[in-house]
Formats: sequence, C-alpha cells, structure tokens
Amino acid sequence: MAEVARGKQRFSSPANFAAWCEQALILEKEAEDEETTALLKSCSQAELQARGIAILKLRIAEQSTALYGRACISLERSNGDLPAHKISHGDIVGLFDQTARPLVKTVPLGTAVVTRIRTAVIQLAFDGDVPIEVLDGRQLNLALVSSDVTLKRYREALDLLKGGAQSSPACQLVDVCFGDAKPRFYEQKTDGCARADAVDCSFLADSSSRLNEPQQAAVVKALCAADVSIIHGPPGTGKTTTLVSYILEAVYRKQRLLVTAPSNVAVDNLLERLADAGCQSLVRLGHPARVQENIHRFTMDNVVYGSEQAELCRDIKKEIDDILKGKNSKSKKGDKAEEKPRWGALKELRTELRQRERRAVAEVLKHTQAGPG
Repeated sequence: MAEVARGKQRFSSPANFAAWCEQALILEKEAEDEETTALLKSCSQAELQARGIAILKLRIAEQSTALYGRACISLERSNGDLPAHKISHGDIVGLFDQTARPLVKTVPLGTAVVTRIRTAVIQLAFDGDVPIEVLDGRQLNLALVSSDVTLKRYREALDLLKGGAQSSPACQLVDVCFGDAKPRFYEQKTDGCARADAVDCSFLADSSSRLNEPQQAAVVKALCAADVSIIHGPPGTGKTTTLVSYILEAVYRKQRLLVTAPSNVAVDNLLERLADAGCQSLVRLGHPARVQENIHRFTMDNVVYGSEQAELCRDIKKEIDDILKGKNSKSKKGDKAEEKPRWGALKELRTELRQRERRAVAEVLKHTQAGPG
C-alpha cells in the first residue's frame, strides 16, 4: 500500500504512468514465459499431456471460416475422445509437428485461439490463413503457449497515452485522471435552473425507480458528468445494479456507450443484466471464444450474420468452404501443381470477405447503442 501511496507523485504525468506500466508488463511477461517454458523444458510430451496442458496425436477433421475471414480448423484423435486436459475456450495454443521433441525446441507451426471444445473435437481459430504445414496431413501436437497479443495491445494503448493524449478526444479525461483538471458536471434541470446545457435527469427506465436514494443519486451524478463519475461502495451495496440503471438511462436518451469491465465474465454479466432489463440494441465485442455460450446471440459474429449485409458475405464464405472441401477430399500426390492456384484463390476470397465483413461491422456498430467488450 505504501508503494501505491508513493505512486501518486510517480504517476503525475501520462508518460510516467506509461513507463511504470511498461516495466510491470515486462515482469509479467517474463514470469508467464518462465512458467510455460519451464514445463516445456522439464516435461516429456506424455508428461505435458498428463498435466493437461497438451494434447497429442491430433489430425484435422474439418476446415471452416468465421467472421473477418478467420480460418478455423477442428482437430480430433484417430483413436477416440480427447484426453482429460486443462485447455479451455479462449486459450491461446501452439500447434507442433508430432515428431518435435521436446516442444520447446521448435517454433510452433502456428498459434490459434480455442473457440470450442467437445468430447472428441477441439476447434481453433487463426487470425489469418492456416499455415500450409498444418494442413499437409501430418499428425499434430497442441500445447498451451504464452502469447504477445495482449502485451502488444497494452503497449499500443500506452504509446497512445504517451504520444497523443493531449490531442485526442480524451484529453480532458486524461487531465482529470492525472490531477491536471477537475471533473466537470452539468447542472441538473429543475424548475429553478433554465440553463441550456442543464441535464434532464427524469428517470426513463423502470429499474431506476426501484433503486434506493443513494443509488438514484449516483445515477443522476453519472448522467450529469462531462468527464468521469465514480460509483463506489462496499460489496453488496448494488453497484452493478446502479450501473445497469445508468446504462439504460443513457440508452433511452439515444446515447451510445462502450461498456468495459476488468474481465470477460464481468462484461458478460453486465450484458445479461442489460438484456434481462429489455435493452436489445447490444453487441458483445471481443473474440467469440471468450464469450459465454448463453449470450452468443449478442456477439458481433452473430449480429453481423443476421444483418442485411450478411448475404454478400455468405456467398463468399460458401466459395471458401467449397475450396476447402475440395482440398480436404482425397487427392493423388501428383496433384500438387493444383495447390498453388487454389491457395491463391482462397487468399483473394478471404481478403474480399474481410473487407465486406468490416463494412458490415461498421453498419452494425452505427446502429448499436451499447457495446460491452
């Protein structure tokens, strides 16, 4: 706690804060790498599988395409169900040649995100195309690996904070967070206040009228905030309930919100609460693999494929799947000459699909009022 108290001076500027965060991220990444690498170095393949962090001797059962042209593969074992493991949806895994021993001595053929797990099948999604080496028929081993994806996103955000905070739309908020400015609040519209920028805080959501007095005051304060408003209190005091009521009030006022939380589970919980309260203009942002299955209908993938733009995307997706099915069918070894043009056509179709889907996503977001993510 003393370290946090001393940090008040250390974080007096966005640059100081970003520098401290970057050091903390390096330490976190080193610890993660050390833990993963230590196991890979010290354990045999069989031991890694026994520990639940690897699945051995897999083969591709199916290929498909997801949103943004993400290539997906389903893996299975030839001798039955998958062994017991600790791998879950949303995990980042590496695919290795089955003959690579130990796994740490080789670079993965590719990395992907686990999107679905069944008794006998595990499905993975790649950011781009599936590496050719993964598709050549060899047996594969799958293992949990550390990833730089999240680290890169954190660093990009910190770079924006350091380099462009003062010229961005969030510059006032940044100044408030670092003590260079006081938070601003508009006046509440009353009979005695006729200011043009006064805020009408009459409750429009049924849930707001059921809040207790301090909770209602917190909603009003948030509605009047120009920069930031904090809802705080001990556990069990209804902070989430109050936050949901505020979001509904903002939505009923035709405002658009990005709703964030410290974890995917917390975001999903908020989305469920908003849906149960009758808010339907919702899109769950983020990778579908990290979203609870009961709210998949709100994911960007699902909403986009229910939009008017979806038909164009389906036609391209069908062409891609037809090519993949043709590639998966049994072929003679002498057919390698046909592979290159087939891969070229596949790449062009996926590029076109990504472009069309981005336009579809932009159209969906244009009409979305709340985007938990």
